[in-house]
Amino acid sequence: MIIGPAPSDKLEVRLDSALTDAILCMDHLTLTERNHMPTNNSYAAEVNTAGDPKGVFTGNLLRWPLTPAGKAAAETWVGELMFRWTAVNETRVVESPDQPTEEVAT
Repeated sequence: MIIGPAPSDKLEVRLDSALTDAILCMDHLTLTERNHMPTNNSYAAEVNTAGDPKGVFTGNLLRWPLTPAGKAAAETWVGELMFRWTAVNETRVVESPDQPTEEVAT
């Protein structure tokens, strides 16, 4: 986007072609289509440790596919992590908008 003064001292806004294409592409989607676009693509494993306040969870960048097998794999991974660490209070598996980084056998 380029913003600069116009000769008439009014603000002039010119959009570059990539941004214009993105806006036009989104404009063709109905509100219903936008609301039903998938936002979560994977599962993330998280832990709450003794050093974290209650309800605060920490994770890493490992992501499993958003499938029942992916969720099971994430739960297994975080369960094994809990036994390797000594200060884990709680674990959980949550949906994430990130793309999967791990493969799961089906």
